[in-house]
Amino acid sequence: MKRLRRTLAGLALGAAIAASGTPALTLGSSLQAATEPAVRAELAAATLAASDLPTGFSFVGETFLTAEQVAGETLDPNALTDAGFATQYVSVYENPQAKLRVRSYVSSWTDAAAAEAGFAILEDEAMTTPGAELSDGGADVGEEPRETTSGTYPAPDGSTIRTVDVTFRRDNLLAGVALEKLDGSEVDAKTAGDLAKRMDARVQAVQKGDSPANTDLALPAKVLSLQPLGQEIQVGFLGPVEVERIYGLQGSVLDSVQASWVESVEQQNDAAPGVRVTIGVTTFGKEADAKAVVEHSAELVAPLSNQKAINEVKLDGADAVRAYHFTSPGKEGTDIDSYRIIFAVGKTVTVIDVQGTPTAAAAAEAATALATAQLGCEGGDSCELPELPDVFAG
Repeated sequence: MKRLRRTLAGLALGAAIAASGTPALTLGSSLQAATEPAVRAELAAATLAASDLPTGFSFVGETFLTAEQVAGETLDPNALTDAGFATQYVSVYENPQAKLRVRSYVSSWTDAAAAEAGFAILEDEAMTTPGAELSDGGADVGEEPRETTSGTYPAPDGSTIRTVDVTFRRDNLLAGVALEKLDGSEVDAKTAGDLAKRMDARVQAVQKGDSPANTDLALPAKVLSLQPLGQEIQVGFLGPVEVERIYGLQGSVLDSVQASWVESVEQQNDAAPGVRVTIGVTTFGKEADAKAVVEHSAELVAPLSNQKAINEVKLDGADAVRAYHFTSPGKEGTDIDSYRIIFAVGKTVTVIDVQGTPTAAAAAEAATALATAQLGCEGGDSCELPELPDVFAG
């Protein structure tokens, strides 16, 4: 989908469960996508995972895009919404050694006819990709309309990227995969086509209500939605390959991860700009593994800046719990302004980070309130955001 080439420059995507807080990469600015948990789960599960890719690729980031984000400077967002656009989801992996990038994407429309109309809008390269030298050909995946676009387009830094981009429709979804050479050299069109077919299989699975490997379509509905707290910068599923690569771990209990749903938002209000909140909920194959991750959390990942364990932390209803104060990554100075709480309930581990608040106490108060509310979500109670410190108002 050509529009994605213009919207993947500048978004700081948050890291995954129990991550150090360092953004995975800079990709483009993301706006909130107001969609139901079931729709978000299906779109996030439809894109490619590490297990679908050739060796050497590492997770970069994933998030939802709104009509305004997709439209950019060359399209009218109203034309997209009038055509039936709901939201778009994109996931990115890179192989730095091979200078390769894989972008898989899927957008949701009100019905099949709307998706066809949307295809005509988004696949008009003259409008969506100024300065590109692209040509369209056929594709043997999905339903019509479908096409393979090959050629080059300019990156924001002025370099040339060469792409083979396969886009197709499945009912009310438009999906596709772009295989790109970041140095402008030739791209293997067969590999791009094969990846598109793997994604088509994932799209068809979620349309049937099935969960592809290392996803769980029911999981997002059991996780607090952070959308009201700020701008989304990371949303989606992570599997054991992504988690272990992020932390450089091998042979750990993380290899029993079944599915992980992660959301990260950043506040934009004037009172406390840049406050970041992240929640990651992960299911393991065994209760013992979930508990071990919590109990050994300080050793599983690199220490946080100025990390200090909180002694005798308690959380009613949790089987195991740990908590840490730390300094936000990227912040000047050494002031403690962040708090992480990680807890296990049965086979589930939840990590909640609150970073960059004016005081350490505010971070601890917010994270503890979110953890208590998340326990209610997992227990089948109401899944609503709790009352938080004043710094989160506005």
